[in-house]
Amino acid sequence: MNLLAAKAFAFVIFIASFFPQPTFTEGLIGQPQHINPLKVGTNGVDRDLARLIFRGLVSYDERGGIITDLAERYQVSDDQKEYTLDLRKGVYWHDGVEFTADDVLYTVSQHPQLSTLQVDRLDRYRVRFRLKDPFAPFLDLLTLGIVPAHLGSSMKDLNPIGTGDYRLVRIKKSDKVNEVVLVRVRPPVPAKGKNFSRLVFKFYTKTSELITAARLGEVDAFFTDEYVPKFSNYNQYRVPLGSRYYTLFINLNGNSDLKNKELRQDIASSIPKEKIIDDVYQGFALPAYLPLEYTFATASAIKRYNYKDNLPRKYDLSLNLTVPNKDTHLKTGEVIKQSLEKIGIHVTTVAVDPEKITSDVIGPKNFDLLLLGQEIERDPDVYTLWHSTQKDLPGLNFVSFESVLADKALEEGRKIENVEERIKHYQNFQKVFIDEVPAVIIYRPVLTYSVRSSISGISLKGLFKSEDRFMTIAGWSRKD
Repeated sequence: MNLLAAKAFAFVIFIASFFPQPTFTEGLIGQPQHINPLKVGTNGVDRDLARLIFRGLVSYDERGGIITDLAERYQVSDDQKEYTLDLRKGVYWHDGVEFTADDVLYTVSQHPQLSTLQVDRLDRYRVRFRLKDPFAPFLDLLTLGIVPAHLGSSMKDLNPIGTGDYRLVRIKKSDKVNEVVLVRVRPPVPAKGKNFSRLVFKFYTKTSELITAARLGEVDAFFTDEYVPKFSNYNQYRVPLGSRYYTLFINLNGNSDLKNKELRQDIASSIPKEKIIDDVYQGFALPAYLPLEYTFATASAIKRYNYKDNLPRKYDLSLNLTVPNKDTHLKTGEVIKQSLEKIGIHVTTVAVDPEKITSDVIGPKNFDLLLLGQEIERDPDVYTLWHSTQKDLPGLNFVSFESVLADKALEEGRKIENVEERIKHYQNFQKVFIDEVPAVIIYRPVLTYSVRSSISGISLKGLFKSEDRFMTIAGWSRKD
């Protein structure tokens, strides 16, 4: 496909987007800002759209295994330090330019986690990554969506050009974005039957608006991590998010009282997780205990701190509890405050704008206790979260946790290829974590996906992050 033909095809796709065709409409809370894999950050809307528009060199299947995508095949050297990838030929960006090794090199150069890597362009369709040391989760990094080198920084945040199954063809906006329309371009013709060739995303500001939109028939589906009622004409799918957990972080380099391990262990035993889940989240969450609980390195045999209602009032101290200024977090903070005061810890709650948590709280380590959500990847390398060398930004060990045993386990877990050996090291890390209590992991949110009952083929098997729900969308369709 040459550039002229590609532009003609794009025009046809744009015009066709106005005509009737099988359409799936989803309601989302939030706004698209940077539909670019290099910029999505924690914005769930951006991540959802980027997943459909862009592709990585590799991806995950429903079983959580790595499969090839823009890379046709890959080879790993015996010393685990070189990864050579053969790229697929005949892949084109949505504007008709061919995908090549140059796009891989550009994407890597712009990504903070990958920019320090040595990557060689062996030819137009072949690249090689060279690592200083073996890094077992390396393929997980290559799931990052590749962006077009020929556009570079000139690609507009709300006019993304990818190689994915869907292309963004239209945005409706007033003072904000109201609707985004995607059309399926890979394969370039709709599948047989009523499979969805067009996706429409409508944007709302809060859950109550989503519910109203669903009742009015404006959307086919919507998802939330809050409680929502089940409608008679909607099916509800509830899946815990393996990637995200909410945690009470304990600053070990601030208030000297928190250096007392027994105190930290009592804090862990004082938090009524089930009460938080029932009272704040109406049961739409699961209690959590370990940092790698929903990964291949989970460890059910490791001891846990279960809630104890009869702990003695043996402390007399004051601590600040910092929470993001959101309703559910404030309510969770109140339950924690009441529980800690039972054992003699006076708690002052400090509500902070979520957008300022990093600059005002994490960076300067300006907290005693901090309630915050954190994400991990499918391949659970948590080195940057808990290794003692990662105490300052961009490292995320902001509680200043130090342990020789934990450091060793994290170092070995990320460099050994054998999965069974990695599991042993990660379990050793979790044993130290539970004993030392640098943080108390409280709960994992449960995703509720409400889908009109006339939609068939929905499968959330293998969902780890919320954007994974589109993994099987090619098989979704509307029943007669």
